[in-house]
Amino acid sequence: MMHQAFRICRNLFFVLLAGLSGAACVEFECRASDPLCSPLAALLLYGQQRFRPCRGGPTTTATFYGYAGAAGGDEGRSVCLTANGGIVLAGSVAADIPTLGGKSALNPYAGAGQNGLIVRLDGSGAVDWYSFVGAAGGNVFLNSISETADGGVILFGYSSVNIAALGGLTPRNAYTGANDDLAVKLNSSGVVQWYTFLGAGGDDQGKSVIGLGDGSVLAASTSGANVPSLQGKSPVNAHSGGSDGRLCKLDSNGDVQWYTFFGDLAAVNFVFGLSSESDGGAVLASSVSANVPAIEGHAPLNAYVGGYDGMLARFDASGHLQWYTFAGSAGFDQYLSVDVDSQGKIAISGTVLANLASLEGHSPLIPFAGAGDGIVARYNPEGTLDWYSMIGGGGADQLNAVAFDATDNVYAAGLVGGGIVSLGGQAPRNAFSAANDLLAVKFSPTGAVQWFTMLGAAGDDRATSIVPTPSGGAAFNGYSDASAPTLQGKTAVLPYAGGVDLFFGRIDANGDL
Repeated sequence: MMHQAFRICRNLFFVLLAGLSGAACVEFECRASDPLCSPLAALLLYGQQRFRPCRGGPTTTATFYGYAGAAGGDEGRSVCLTANGGIVLAGSVAADIPTLGGKSALNPYAGAGQNGLIVRLDGSGAVDWYSFVGAAGGNVFLNSISETADGGVILFGYSSVNIAALGGLTPRNAYTGANDDLAVKLNSSGVVQWYTFLGAGGDDQGKSVIGLGDGSVLAASTSGANVPSLQGKSPVNAHSGGSDGRLCKLDSNGDVQWYTFFGDLAAVNFVFGLSSESDGGAVLASSVSANVPAIEGHAPLNAYVGGYDGMLARFDASGHLQWYTFAGSAGFDQYLSVDVDSQGKIAISGTVLANLASLEGHSPLIPFAGAGDGIVARYNPEGTLDWYSMIGGGGADQLNAVAFDATDNVYAAGLVGGGIVSLGGQAPRNAFSAANDLLAVKFSPTGAVQWFTMLGAAGDDRATSIVPTPSGGAAFNGYSDASAPTLQGKTAVLPYAGGVDLFFGRIDANGDL
């Protein structure tokens, strides 16, 4: 069914009209046949519609690429569009960056070890500001970033060290030891508004976060130990005793509203991706090492096969499981990212190490290429498969990120370990260079390839995150261990520093820089 999307941004006029505040933009999505499907309806109903974070504000067609890092092991993990047409990046760095793009850090590098890094760029790729999150004596990894309803950002990852104070504030919930999940809220200027730890002294790895329209946030992680209580709350579903997935909802002040576990004592459940639903629920993507025969009385829609399987799970707004399903072979398969469109359709991306000749009675639109392929799939709202494809060039290939645009096209990004000369009848917008190249692909709602491109130099280049832009292109973040002095005739807006650097950019509606 055809539908339309309108981008509505909060400003003074909207404040006077509807009592709203902040500077965030949201997407109002509706069926084209609905008589209320109009910009005016979008304005009047703004406060009641689904918040679509990181979809940006003004339309800009500027394209660029660049690097950010020190001369060590630095990784980009997530990207978000900003309301002013720029992008904000999250990742981690192994050494100090004294200046970046002529700016100094808002919060300084904390000392030896990995620090979380946040970089905000304007619409042309110039640095607005950057900041670190960390403490001496341990490591902090920021794996995910999302826009919040007030125009700020929420960061999520994990820390192996206590951060006693950050931006003059103390944590809402204390550090417990080992690796704790870490959430940090910043305003649009990079000022810390709150931060909190979520753990129980085990091995917790915060992976994905998303902002909701009421200012609350959902955060997903892998929890290596039971957390019997968080800020006085007990879990909706108990920890299995193994390594479980965990979904947590925080209010706009960073305090726990509820949390839940999902897994099995015999399984390791590595959670990677999270997306929100229009009703306040969530869909999570993960990879499990063994069968999970039941969760909250539900059996899987599609059975576990063997080895590591991809897992997709849907939760309601109170943290109760609604359904879950598996996909995979007897080898090592992962669902790494997930997004939900306006109709409740679900896109996933990940990797498969063996041919999936059939899945839920479907054959792939694009068949397995060999060695290891990326996988992209679309599911119906009730958890049944719609279509899937395997994407690769005969090497070890991955699709680490997936996202819908406002018209339900699907964008996927990751890496390709061998050149792809043709994909779905399309030639690449930029040719393969060497080793691993960053791979980005745009699919139609029915899974047809619209364009694909490969970006990189003679090293390991990969995307870990992608988000569509209002102009029909996409912004990406990832990392690279080699410099590409030029790409498609452009030079980097920030130069390569050495070692492994964050690798970011924005491509246009044709897949070009």
